Amino acid sequence: MLINFIFKETLNLAQEDEEELKIMNTVLKNLLVLWFSTGLLNIQRIDWQSSANLVEKVVKYESVHRIRTLNDLKNRLSKSRRCFIYTHSTMPFEPLVILHIALTNQVTSSIDELIREKKENSLELSKEQFTNAIFYSINSCQKGLQQVDLGNALIKSCARLLIEEFPNLKYFHTLSPIPKFRDWLDAKIALGHMDTLGKFLTEKELIFLSQKFNLNPKNQFNDLIIKIQSRIRLDEFRKDSPRIEGLNNFDSIQSATDQFKFILANFLRRSCAFYLCNEKKNGY
Repeated sequence: MLINFIFKETLNLAQEDEEELKIMNTVLKNLLVLWFSTGLLNIQRIDWQSSANLVEKVVKYESVHRIRTLNDLKNRLSKSRRCFIYTHSTMPFEPLVILHIALTNQVTSSIDELIREKKENSLELSKEQFTNAIFYSINSCQKGLQQVDLGNALIKSCARLLIEEFPNLKYFHTLSPIPKFRDWLDAKIALGHMDTLGKFLTEKELIFLSQKFNLNPKNQFNDLIIKIQSRIRLDEFRKDSPRIEGLNNFDSIQSATDQFKFILANFLRRSCAFYLCNEKKNGY
């Protein structure tokens, strides 16, 4: 907490005072890195045998995908899920970082498949069938330690533990939200930045879209992009996106509806890659 407080206070200080506080900030950060080095931390799995105090903290600190019901919590702690925490010996009942992992036999592109409540008659996979580990939620629980990178170390340590427990695991993935991506894309469309948006569609895709909407991409490209934006927001597209993600080639798709959805998915994928590589550092 002190580091964050000092950082905020430096915004309103004279330059000479600010430099002194920045030095103190660096010293305190280095001390915290030393005090909370991974060698001094304990990895603990949270399940139904864990203390109620720790289970309650897992629910409290989950900020990525909220745990709303008891059934939701049961799903996060089921046999095909893993929840690990970092604790310090001086604070054994206070998680520093919480990591949620899903064990599957295939890659998934939808977070809903991982966090939604399971049906009563759904079959659990056996230990030997797990081939994929998906890290879908990680939370830093202590504000004063947000500048100390513990999450990366926890992921690597948990990967080693999972390999020991499940020898058939071959693939490790992350499935995380991308904050402010939608705000950035909506702003680009609203401001008419067509030079940037035009990079996210191939010539073949433009021809398909122009025929579908009866629009000329040369002088009506803005209208075309707005059409794409409205379709992406529909629940139908979001629900069908996992199946569309499994399609690999535009020419091999028989259905015109699936071809259109495939283009939408490609548009989002390319624009997101551009955002992460070029725009995220510019204040988004």
